[in-house]
Amino acid sequence: MEIQYNTNQLDKIELVKNHPTHLKYNFEACEDQLLVFSEMYYPKGWSVSIDKQITDFFPINYVLRGLELDKGENTIEMIFEPNSYTIGNVIIKFSNYLLLLLTLLLCTYEFRKKYK
Repeated sequence: MEIQYNTNQLDKIELVKNHPTHLKYNFEACEDQLLVFSEMYYPKGWSVSIDKQITDFFPINYVLRGLELDKGENTIEMIFEPNSYTIGNVIIKFSNYLLLLLTLLLCTYEFRKKYK
């Protein structure tokens, strides 16, 4: 028996941006859909938006990510920004500025000491 598909009813999903901390998909469907992504379900730090409106994904079989979508064209974005990452970046920037300031102060002190 040969399987035939009606290409007018096939839905389309395309991975537009693939970065470890930022995934972006374009999705087009003729009816409401349940999407199952092959990424591990890990809700801590991940935010999901559909057409720039924040939503939640849920576990499928305790392992994969699931997302319900309405029919039509949608843009899905998954961004990984846990609090620890954001706080770590602030600490790194502050430390870099402090190191730069201390270096400038030390250079100024040595310059004045040498030419006094």
